[in-house]
Amino acid sequence: MASTTATDVPKVELHGSQLHKVVDADYVEDLQYSHMLAKEKDEISPEYFRSTIFIGTMVSMSLTVVSSYFGFAVPASVITFINEDIGKP
Repeated sequence: MASTTATDVPKVELHGSQLHKVVDADYVEDLQYSHMLAKEKDEISPEYFRSTIFIGTMVSMSLTVVSSYFGFAVPASVITFINEDIGKP
């Protein structure tokens, strides 16, 4: 897959019913940063997905999502009892 340059993917703005191509310095900078942060599939070794850093990251993100869910779900299921205990305003 060929890499994309700023001229390959122009920013487009809508003015009335006319589309105008806009390639400004901020757009080019954002595009360059996105290319620095991204990698092609062929550039990543297969061992990366079995590394402790990757697996630890996935486990920690999963635990964060689960704890956020339970932090909301449990109080939401008993909100009527909580309202009875503290009294409604």
